[in-house]
Amino acid sequence: MSGVIIDITGKRITEYLLQALSAFNRGEEEIILRGIGNSASKAVQIATILQKSFNCKLEGSGVGYFQFDGSQTAYLELTISRKYEKEYSSPPYPENSKFLDFYVYQLMFDSLLNDVGEFEVTADIHGENVKLGTIGEKKGILFFERDEDLNKKGDTRNTYYGVRSALYRAGMLMPANWIEIAKRLSSYDDVILGVDTNILINASISEHLVPALNLANPIDYAHTPNWILLVIPSTVMYELEGKANVRDERGMIEHYGRQAFRALEEIIELNESYDIQGISLVIVGETDPVLETKVEIAGLRQDMLKLMSKGESVSTWHYRKSSSGDIIIRDQFKNFIRKIDFHKGVYFITSDKSNAALADAEGLHSIYVKIPAEGSGYDYSMRKYREYVVEGTPQIKISVPIGKLIYEFAVEFGKIYLYYEKNGEKHKIDINIDLLGEKIDHWVHRRLQINKYNYTHHLSEAKLRVDINKIREVWYRINKSI
Repeated sequence: MSGVIIDITGKRITEYLLQALSAFNRGEEEIILRGIGNSASKAVQIATILQKSFNCKLEGSGVGYFQFDGSQTAYLELTISRKYEKEYSSPPYPENSKFLDFYVYQLMFDSLLNDVGEFEVTADIHGENVKLGTIGEKKGILFFERDEDLNKKGDTRNTYYGVRSALYRAGMLMPANWIEIAKRLSSYDDVILGVDTNILINASISEHLVPALNLANPIDYAHTPNWILLVIPSTVMYELEGKANVRDERGMIEHYGRQAFRALEEIIELNESYDIQGISLVIVGETDPVLETKVEIAGLRQDMLKLMSKGESVSTWHYRKSSSGDIIIRDQFKNFIRKIDFHKGVYFITSDKSNAALADAEGLHSIYVKIPAEGSGYDYSMRKYREYVVEGTPQIKISVPIGKLIYEFAVEFGKIYLYYEKNGEKHKIDINIDLLGEKIDHWVHRRLQINKYNYTHHLSEAKLRVDINKIREVWYRINKSI
């Protein structure tokens, strides 16, 4: 078997399409698309786009299966070829907004990385430029090697967790118990999930749950569930609104605010993207001003005592989440379930262990999503994070495009820098997320801000063997709903 293999596990068409185009842009003449489980049709859609818009050719197809945890999951394999024709010009710098669309910087960063070998990633942490680690690539496989100094205690420890969060949202890490979760949800053909705030902040539905359901299935050949209804209590939206308004004295969105915008991006994508199949979303629950005032006062009192004991600033009070908000979230979900009288696969999903335990005590069937410390995507032999290899089925891999990884680092740290060496000289690229919160569109479309000098002297020099204007046309046609 030759060519780069792209395993399609239920994420958005645009992500896999850009991975395929990036491989062709690096000079690959053949790739293999494997649509796993319910994603077989998505592989066909991607192959069709490549043939119609990018002069690609279908060389062969086949059906196979892999054995996983006692059951069989089928996949459709499509071999696609494309011959190198010519190089294309880089798109003009966006003078008006200074923001680059995801498809632009994904292709350019991937091409540049293929040329220079690795990027050193740093971030501003309390006025100090701190090295986060190194992004590298070998034969199309992306990896991230974390800087070992981030294991230290103190402030760098928070940076270590920030790196882990970025890797987790990018899909380079999977929940420690994802197989158990997938099997539990797959036991029903219809599922309703009450969603906690942390699930949206961690992008756990799009990056972890959807791929997991395509891989793990307790029934041979037939994948379930057929549909999932995501129920978001209005208090979750209330919490996200509070976080989104957290800004510093210059009006820049702080860390909690960036988390909220990333969660809103997750909601909009899940709700409006037609290529995320089988998932619907609804926001439920009415606000109770009296109850909210009571729990807010109780929560502030608890936070004040905690912060004073730790010597922390009072300015952090307003974005600390208290357990009182969890009570309202669970209550709104329970009220919704009672009204619709649904008795099949009903769960409350959270990454908060205490919230999961309390939900069980209240009669809800909770699912606790365990965030891994190292685990899943971590290669202990090489001490690197790389594409996630499914345990027990090493032939199935979940890879991450470099643009997504860079974007999640920017979300986590606000402003990051990429350093690389070329022709004996060291270069730097400054990268910002939408720190002013100007448009939710910047977040939904994963745009990054790069200044003109960096673009002109670094990214625009990247080799482009695919027509980026054609990519733009396809990109906006797929994303027109959002």
